[in-house]
Amino acid sequence: HMHELARQLQFKLEEQQKQAQVAMIERDEMWNLKQKKLIEDLEAAQLSSDQFMSKDQGSKELLAKHEQSLREKTAEICTLEKHLEDSRSETLKLRASVERLEALNEMESNSMKAQVKKLETVNHGELVQARQAAEAETAAREEVEEKLKEALHQ
Repeated sequence: HMHELARQLQFKLEEQQKQAQVAMIERDEMWNLKQKKLIEDLEAAQLSSDQFMSKDQGSKELLAKHEQSLREKTAEICTLEKHLEDSRSETLKLRASVERLEALNEMESNSMKAQVKKLETVNHGELVQARQAAEAETAAREEVEEKLKEALHQ
């Protein structure tokens, strides 16, 4: 009887061990599946993250290009503004030079006009003197001729 009981206990124990093994195997398989699923999820997340990062990287590169382009355009604008400022400065200098030249020209012109007027005055004076001399000479000649005529008539 005792032997039979021991055999039954042995059988139950073996049965429980088998069930425990099956349960362990099932649990291991379940964990393996969960782990596999987790790995797949992680890989998918990593892939998604990589895609996002590469998109993000693309966006960063695009942004960097835009920023670089903006910097270059800003530099060009600064250069153009500098040229414009230099040009304005040059124009002001030229305008000042032109005004100085015009003033000098005006002064010279006025001086020339004054000289011409002086010469005209001098010439006029000489002309008047020459006319007066010619008239005096003519009068003297006429007087001589009168005296000659009178002398001839006597």
